[in-house]
Amino acid sequence: MKFKSVYTTNHYIIQVMVFIIVAIVGFYPGFISVLSGERPNPPAFVHIHAIVMLLWLALLLIQVSLVRFSRVNIHRIAGLFSVLLAPVLVISLCYVSLYGLYSAIGTAAMEVKSNIFWMQCYSVVLFTWFYIWALSTRKRDPETHKRAIVMSTLILLHAAIGRISWLPFYDVPNNVNAVHLYNFTLILPSLVYDVLTIGKIHRTYIIGLSVFAVCILITAIVWGELWWLNFVYVMFGYL
Repeated sequence: MKFKSVYTTNHYIIQVMVFIIVAIVGFYPGFISVLSGERPNPPAFVHIHAIVMLLWLALLLIQVSLVRFSRVNIHRIAGLFSVLLAPVLVISLCYVSLYGLYSAIGTAAMEVKSNIFWMQCYSVVLFTWFYIWALSTRKRDPETHKRAIVMSTLILLHAAIGRISWLPFYDVPNNVNAVHLYNFTLILPSLVYDVLTIGKIHRTYIIGLSVFAVCILITAIVWGELWWLNFVYVMFGYL
């Protein structure tokens, strides 16, 4: 079938474009409101974090495009840039997360920020794990390498989805169940690709999504709970 051939050949480009579209839809309104003066201009490091995230998505699109058009040697050279970019992204994620939490201490926003803080924590840990996994398998297991990179990016997109308040069943800050559901659906193009090409879901996705599901379950447990809020206060020496 022509559709199957076109889809499987271009699947990774399609998957990354889905990620980029979600990121744009999630963050574009906030960006415009800052430019128009409707919202205060955030600190410089928030802008730096946004630039780093954009660079990550752009690099990912370039990388999958290079492989698609058989420019593997250039792909390998460009991949070296990710070794520099990934640690910067982790640092910026940590900095933005801690800034958001500290700025909310002692305010009514602290309950929501403490809940989001857990999501930010597991995002940093899982992104780092998936990236190291991808890096360690780039030569001996390219199929795992590609899928681990996809998973590393998927994990970060709840921040964008959580800003798309017009989505059905959206109920933030009461809960983030819908956000996680939409986050999971973003990987569907890759799961369809696996079924079409290898007849099953690759173990990288099985392991990665299983760990992600555990983190989501923990989110559901701690979200809105007073004991979690108090734990965060204690963790940072404010109780």
